[in-house]
Amino acid sequence: MKILYLILLLNIFPFIALSQEDRTYNIVGIVADSIDKKGISFATIVIIRLPGKSIEKQMAVQADGKFDLLLKSTGEYALAVSSLGYKTVSENFTIKENHFFYDLGTIIINTNSIELNSINIIAEKPLVKIEADKLISVSYTHLRAHETVLDLVCR
Repeated sequence: MKILYLILLLNIFPFIALSQEDRTYNIVGIVADSIDKKGISFATIVIIRLPGKSIEKQMAVQADGKFDLLLKSTGEYALAVSSLGYKTVSENFTIKENHFFYDLGTIIINTNSIELNSINIIAEKPLVKIEADKLISVSYTHLRAHETVLDLVCR
């Protein structure tokens, strides 16, 4: 009797294993600039599973701005796109059971320009001048604008 159960189990096991195939959902799209509508190279994409806000996948887009990624489960997700010099954009989308391909289209991101304050660079003449075997302090001398240290030594 035990042998009969074992044979039955071994015959059913392959069918059970094959019926549980891995389903993957393909997500594609393009990340583009808002000004010239060209793809932004190597922007960062983060897929966040909602409502728990856990990071499901993170990747960089290709050089032409296109991305193609695989997710393993259905549900609600948020897509966050960021790149240096651009504002971060977030879009929500839902993966349904019988749809295995999702085209998110072109995701437009705007530039984020920051203007810096001016910087003043001030140079001062050195207080000590070093020449071959001579150390000359020029901090308390009365050099005229067109004179050099050699003129001071010759005086």
